[in-house]
Amino acid sequence: MKSLLKVLTLSFLMTANAFAVQHFTCFPPDINSNDRAVIALKTQTEGTLFLTSGLDDWGNQETSGVLLLNRVATTNEMETWVANNSIATFTVKIPKKVIGTNADNIELQLNLKSNNSNVDQDLTCYTRMY
Repeated sequence: MKSLLKVLTLSFLMTANAFAVQHFTCFPPDINSNDRAVIALKTQTEGTLFLTSGLDDWGNQETSGVLLLNRVATTNEMETWVANNSIATFTVKIPKKVIGTNADNIELQLNLKSNNSNVDQDLTCYTRMY
């Protein structure tokens, strides 16, 4: 009986400290585009956003760098996450039904707002829990 209690206690402690990171890999509908977005949700309220346009003709990579992503709103159907850099605000809308699951062929909405532009883009993504 004592060994069963020890196993259950250890199992609970390991589960209580465990967490998963959810990654979204996304691309625009234009198959000729090298643009990609990678989102990592590290907790229920924080994550990171990485945007890249791939390599240019000279082998240089244009990226946004890794931006801190924060959840700012949640409804029954959607979670809204925001990241900022010195020139723009990025808003990502993620369907709540895919949070915490592995899924293929889902759509996220990305909005880029800066001083001279406001661009909405639907992205096709897949997501995995790690």
